[in-house]
Amino acid sequence: YPDGERELVPVGVYRIDAASGDEDEGPVAVTGKGLECILQDDKFLTPWTTAGRGDVVTALNDLIRETLPDAAIVTDLGVVPLGTRTFDADADRWAAAREIALSAGCDIYCDAGGAFVIKAVPDLAQAAADWDVDAGPDGVMVSSDWQMTREGVFNAVTAVGENAADDTAPATATAYDLDTLSPTYWDGPFGHAPTRYTSSLITNTAVANEVAAARLRELRAPNTQVDLSSVPHPALEPGDVVRVVPQDRQI
Repeated sequence: YPDGERELVPVGVYRIDAASGDEDEGPVAVTGKGLECILQDDKFLTPWTTAGRGDVVTALNDLIRETLPDAAIVTDLGVVPLGTRTFDADADRWAAAREIALSAGCDIYCDAGGAFVIKAVPDLAQAAADWDVDAGPDGVMVSSDWQMTREGVFNAVTAVGENAADDTAPATATAYDLDTLSPTYWDGPFGHAPTRYTSSLITNTAVANEVAAARLRELRAPNTQVDLSSVPHPALEPGDVVRVVPQDRQI
């Protein structure tokens, strides 16, 4: 800070995967990956099922702590019922964790302190920006390139449950982009672009609604993609919302 005070900010907990350099004089370059890679490497040796685990948080606790017994897990998610899903032997454990989290409309990641965080996907249409990356002489943007594309953009998501353990009709819910100011408004110039998400982890209509809404928040993202570099902000974490403000428009 200008007055000379210093503040230390954690930037992550990593597994060191490689190191190189002059062993006598240095410097040494160290390459590491976030703790998610430890789960990714620990593929299931036998089929793994969510049956009997009750809810999303319990299943994620079991799945993570089978690999990292002392892992810290942080969430404010309540009890969300979980359907039955069996993951095959040799399946990616981290991919399974992300699928289970999504069944509650959440994302899962490691924060800067090395804790696994289960957190709802932010709604960019309503969330306040945690940081502005703006252009101009007083901004923090160094450079930016942008392009527009429709690929991978949808304005309606239908979430469907396929729970073989229950002798009931599958739960179904559809979320539409009904924001008239949105560039992907369902009845606007963008047109209709629906997609479907199916998972046996979806057990009832309430859960299906949450999943459909969460997927829509991701997939209706504005069809402007920005590749930029800026002054570093080490306090930013996954899930934070960044507003990009070029000189003549806002993204």
